Amino acid sequence: MHTRETRDAVEQLAMLGVSAAQIAKRVALPRATVDSALAVTRNSATKERMDAAGMTLEEAALFAELEDDPGAIDALTRAWEEPWRRRQLPHIVQRLRDERTEAEALQTEVARLRAEGLPVLDPVEVPADLHRHTLANLRTEQDQPVPEDEWAQVVGAALAVTVEWAEPEYADDTDEADMDEGDGEQVYVPVWVCTDPEAAGLHYAYGPRTSHADDDSASSGLDAGAAVAAGSECSPASAAEPAGLPAPVPSTRRNRVASRTLSWASPPHHSTASRSVRPSVRVSVRSASPARASHAVTSASRSASAVTTVTASVLRLRSRSALA
Repeated sequence: MHTRETRDAVEQLAMLGVSAAQIAKRVALPRATVDSALAVTRNSATKERMDAAGMTLEEAALFAELEDDPGAIDALTRAWEEPWRRRQLPHIVQRLRDERTEAEALQTEVARLRAEGLPVLDPVEVPADLHRHTLANLRTEQDQPVPEDEWAQVVGAALAVTVEWAEPEYADDTDEADMDEGDGEQVYVPVWVCTDPEAAGLHYAYGPRTSHADDDSASSGLDAGAAVAAGSECSPASAAEPAGLPAPVPSTRRNRVASRTLSWASPPHHSTASRSVRPSVRVSVRSASPARASHAVTSASRSASAVTTVTASVLRLRSRSALA
């Protein structure tokens, strides 16, 4: 009997009220095959997919289990379309089962906290860069941390439920041989966050901040450098210098258009994952116009090269005059 005929026969017997165990005995099929056929027949979309793709009952049953999850079906379909990945279908389904179980447990914890009257974010609303929104990592305009007893009153304050791994606790007299390093469980830790730090007047304690005074300084330096470069190219000032004297070489400070100073702000180490942070670059000076800065740097370099060449020529003439 072909796979499709087997499925249809099991479906007919099930419609007559025959149990799965009795079907397995009557048609002499393994119980697992009967269960797979029943799973497929319960969903018309799975039956159509099985007939169109030529799947076995076992393969179609994997799709039938997750037919209500479009994302999971897409993942299984992509694996099916690559023949070498079809053998991975059972492993993919198991991973999707685990993810579904974890998501359901997380939603249960969110519902429990909301029942207590707490402002809890839905898991899909939690920011991807959570550490930059955690109130423990935010600072006021005066670079001061927000007191913990005021976190709930901050604009945009909410709780984000995070998942952490907790090691099992053993008694002090437990033998090390009885401690399984693989033991542990997932725990849910609510963390206070600010969904809009800018609106609340807060900033990430360990992220880059730009000083307005530094921006003005960089812009002034940019304009001065551009003016020096433009003047050197448009008028041959070196030709107007008195004979026998070398033309002045622009100083390094005048040729400097813009600089960028990077400093690392080392965050403190915290015992919990909800307070952990990463060091980041602190930018103290930023060029106001990257394109204009690049042009000025090129012009200044050309000017300095031209002045150096003229200076060398003048020195050679002075040496010849002295020898004469």
